[in-house]
Amino acid sequence: MPVFNPKTNENDFVDLSLVDKIAIDPEFLTDMLTDKKFKVELSLSADQESEEVVLHAKKNDVELENTRIILQDFEEMLFNALNNVKSQRLEDDEEFKSRVQQLIDTYIKKSSKDNNHYAMTGLDYILDKGIGIIRDTKTNQDVGTFESVTYLYPGNSYPNLLTVKDIILYGRTMEELQQSDRYELAYYSLDCQYIYSFMSTDHSNIEIINNNLSINKFQLVTDAFGPTHSYFQTVKEAQEQKLKFGPNKDSGDILSELESDKFRASRLAILEASKAKQKQAQLEKQFSDIEFDF
Repeated sequence: MPVFNPKTNENDFVDLSLVDKIAIDPEFLTDMLTDKKFKVELSLSADQESEEVVLHAKKNDVELENTRIILQDFEEMLFNALNNVKSQRLEDDEEFKSRVQQLIDTYIKKSSKDNNHYAMTGLDYILDKGIGIIRDTKTNQDVGTFESVTYLYPGNSYPNLLTVKDIILYGRTMEELQQSDRYELAYYSLDCQYIYSFMSTDHSNIEIINNNLSINKFQLVTDAFGPTHSYFQTVKEAQEQKLKFGPNKDSGDILSELESDKFRASRLAILEASKAKQKQAQLEKQFSDIEFDF
């Protein structure tokens, strides 16, 4: 049904035959593995029979995804854009913006199944269902854990930004983590079913903020992660411990809630187990290199 306009005391409605004339600003995605950007064109069409507006996302004229908006909802979005949004642009209406984000999120999630990892410009992403492991690549030792990461590709030639949160270290200091190109920060994600390995480079800027680490110009490598992975059960148990001993989700302050001795001990146990496995592997290699004369 049309939207009542209090300024004119008349009902405003959308002419479906003109919907495809509305120009929508494109969105930009970054390929996280190559750091290359590409444009996603957005357009509208009308389904006269069902009285719906179809939002299309395309790359090089190839349709990536589409979603349908019932006519009444679209009329309300357009009315709000014209009367309440300063720019008077549909893409600045919060509800329409949310539909665009959902549409592109669907494409990003489908793409990740084929190991294609994209991020939408200007949007914060978070990985928090699982656990992160910090590995010293020089000594090949696991030296820390972390609970979540957020990453952002801001666009406009600004570098990507990674924030590593709630770090617990074993035998290292936060200042040591500022050594570029030495420490790998791998997040084992249960919901995404990938290992996201973040590395700093000589061009990175690394800052310490409380117990968090901020890295810009990071590089990403991914690997599949699922129930058959040797580390899967460890990560699953770590997530359960986080839910049991972790923070109030609404507090936004993970660090203060994760300082309990029990939680810290559970994280250090993961690093101890990793160290024990490494020693065992070294012993087996030493014995395998010994030649016996009989």
